[in-house]
Amino acid sequence: MTLKTTSQNMVKISIRIAVCVIVMLGIFLCAKNAYTFGRDLFAGGGHDRAPGHDLILTVSEGESEYDIAKDAADIGIVKSALAFYLQIKLYTGEDEKIVPGDYRLNSSKTGEELVEILTTPPEEENTQE
Repeated sequence: MTLKTTSQNMVKISIRIAVCVIVMLGIFLCAKNAYTFGRDLFAGGGHDRAPGHDLILTVSEGESEYDIAKDAADIGIVKSALAFYLQIKLYTGEDEKIVPGDYRLNSSKTGEELVEILTTPPEEENTQE
């Protein structure tokens, strides 16, 4: 083997190793994100630890479930709009709908608890400061 051939082989091996490391890193990051999303969707607690903080979420007549989830994420009630949207779909029955109104929601509540609150008509006392 000549020095040129040896150098070319070393470069090829280095490139293969670098590609393998990048692919493994990509797989690891995808798996980590998938795990986090699944945990938030099925077993996650609230956005904050108890006692959390109370925030007002206004649900308008005709507002889509995704828009409600996005609003909840934007004001800090939930971590992920997509996860909360899927929780709304999972935890509401065919006869249950989100009721328009103003809701005082705590950021420490789970997605299931939030959906239960949103499918119950708000009481006047829920939004008073």
